[in-house]
Amino acid sequence: MPELAVILPAYNVEDAIARILRQLKENLPQAAVVVVDDGSTDRTAAIVRQFAHVQLLSHTTNLGKGAALKTGIRFVRTQITPEWYAFMDADGQHAPADLKKLVLTAKANKGDFLIGRRDFRPGLMPIPRILSNRITSLLISHKIGQRVHDSQSGMRVIKRTIIEAMPELASNGYEFESEFLLKAGGMSVTFYEVPIGTRYSNERSHIRPLRDVARFIKVYLKT
Repeated sequence: MPELAVILPAYNVEDAIARILRQLKENLPQAAVVVVDDGSTDRTAAIVRQFAHVQLLSHTTNLGKGAALKTGIRFVRTQITPEWYAFMDADGQHAPADLKKLVLTAKANKGDFLIGRRDFRPGLMPIPRILSNRITSLLISHKIGQRVHDSQSGMRVIKRTIIEAMPELASNGYEFESEFLLKAGGMSVTFYEVPIGTRYSNERSHIRPLRDVARFIKVYLKT
């Protein structure tokens, strides 16, 4: 049984996915890697199939990042059952070397739920993303009673016991990650943030800050 499984939701990331998978193999060679293609219309799935060690799961249509994460989690829980679950984006905004930092920190018993914390200085991240992240992070921190600075970070390493105890989540979009934090916060989970790089160059983002903040507020009020 692998000690670690890495789940990558992927949507139209043909320009980045091969590089990400190669670097994951270099940095975490023993990890099981699962890519969930969320209805991509480009060559994402075809590229992933070239990597024999990677498990590809596919949605026939674009269901949302949360739906892709849920598909990946269900597969890993039933087919792999690792001690640690790792998550990272597949669009090039996350570096596998940073994920390795989170994994090593997790193994040093620093927490049950590790989050990659990005640098929010203007110039490194678009201003709308900074504002939406600060709003959601403050609200989540208030509700769970622990300070989380980067609630929208998709780079996370989470202990198996948390995944197994987590109830089914309702969200299918980007707000899934906020709902996950809120539910985990009610489970006496210890959160720990690890500084990671901030990369916004030529990669495309499917996040719409105003829309996603509105969805977050709906989830926040219900959770």
